Amino acid sequence: MIRVLHVLPWITGGGVERRRASIAEQSTQEFQHAFFTFQSKGELAQRIRDAGAAITDGRDNGLVSHRAFVDLVRVVREYKPHIIHGAVFEGVILAATVGQLLRVPVIIGEETSDATNRSPRGHALFKALSMLTHRTVAISPQVAEKLEKTTGVAPDKIHLIMNGVDPLKEPTLAMRTTARAQFNLPENAYVLGTMARLVDDSHKRTSDILRAMPQIAEKIPNAHLLICGSGKEKEMLEKLTRDLGVQNHVTFAGTVIPQDGFSAMDVFVHVAQREGFGLAVAEAAFCALPIITTGVGGIASIVLPDQSARIVSVGDPRAIAQAANEFYNHPELRERFGQKGREYAVVRFSSERYVRDVEALYRMLLKERKVRV
Repeated sequence: MIRVLHVLPWITGGGVERRRASIAEQSTQEFQHAFFTFQSKGELAQRIRDAGAAITDGRDNGLVSHRAFVDLVRVVREYKPHIIHGAVFEGVILAATVGQLLRVPVIIGEETSDATNRSPRGHALFKALSMLTHRTVAISPQVAEKLEKTTGVAPDKIHLIMNGVDPLKEPTLAMRTTARAQFNLPENAYVLGTMARLVDDSHKRTSDILRAMPQIAEKIPNAHLLICGSGKEKEMLEKLTRDLGVQNHVTFAGTVIPQDGFSAMDVFVHVAQREGFGLAVAEAAFCALPIITTGVGGIASIVLPDQSARIVSVGDPRAIAQAANEFYNHPELRERFGQKGREYAVVRFSSERYVRDVEALYRMLLKERKVRV
């Protein structure tokens, strides 16, 4: 049995954790998975445990500290992993350093973000960490390019594995009706939707969608925005909604089951300033939703401009409104864009393909490192 220890700061509700849940659930029987984190809660943590993977919560709050190292050292000594796989900056720091200290046979880091806002010192640190790992996974071609050209990671250390998502169903009329009732949305509403953590508006820029709503509602009185997600920025966004006078056109749904949220939508909007991949965009494509997006970072590998998505500039509410109005006035365009996006996603972005690619990397490195299991 090949023992893999995944190290990441938290298991709550984000994209990185969802991919780890896919690995725990869909991995072949030759692998045994365990997790070290600082906080595990909610549906994703339960999915991982239900798949038979142990989760150990460290005593810290997610920041790298002496206590975090001590806790991880203890877990590694007890579990004796053949592979340690770190994700998110803090997870990579811990996996790379403890992995080297305790001579874990295979050490993997993973760049899960489009680090456009990372300082030169941060890039230098990540480059140094990559020298302690045997491979650094990039979750999109754009992230791989940035690792090499900006961070300075050696090309032979970079391994591209495109992210994947749990394939969602194309919503039926019954699913749509049920979902809209769940969120108290009028059945005849034109529903724009977004799905993201509300923790850093300078990143996801949900406020830009809100700023587009007065222009949209002026021409489409039945327009409604469904915001799926929670976080510390929610209060600020709710105040902005009131200040703009569009509170009757906006619903804050909190954290939702993705299938339910997407089933309620007519159009998906994701206008982030930076994005390593954009898991919610891929999920929306599986649900055959036309997409309005900035197309930054890894999103460029998910959407087909003017075939499955309308691309707008970062920070341009007017362009968001124009695209939303276009999709409203041309239902056949929504249908065509949605179907094209779904066809593209089914071929390229399934979680099954992602898990098989991760396992192939594990086997390759075990063989390369001549590790006996």
